[in-house]
Amino acid sequence: MVSRQLADLDHQLSGLDGAARELGELESRLKDPGAVQARPAVALQLARFLVAPENALALAQSAQSVQPAVIGADTMAFYREHPEQQVMIRQFETAVPTPNHPAWVDLEAAIEDEVEEALHNRKTAEQAIQDAQRRLTELLSKPSR
Repeated sequence: MVSRQLADLDHQLSGLDGAARELGELESRLKDPGAVQARPAVALQLARFLVAPENALALAQSAQSVQPAVIGADTMAFYREHPEQQVMIRQFETAVPTPNHPAWVDLEAAIEDEVEEALHNRKTAEQAIQDAQRRLTELLSKPSR
């Protein structure tokens, strides 16, 4: 699995001078069965390679399915020239991960349903809050999946 991901990454970075070569060297060192002890250090080198701003940007531009995880990415020339993507990068500053709860999808649906009812004046805000609380309590009282 890792070998395939590294090969894909190598292909995506092939246009970046020296990056593909460096990635290939790291890949060889990770695959070397005689270098098991060195793997943590090589993995750290790979992580540092991937978060270097120029490498992260090259990967993001090539793959278009990832964004660079570097501070200040939104100010890079590429993102200044693509404001629609710059907005997304800036949203990462305030993004909050989805709660890790087995019933989260159902909880979220209950909240959204009740908010929608209030927004369309089918319920008062107070009634929507009470109904959401009741539904959440019911959902949370069920055994975990």
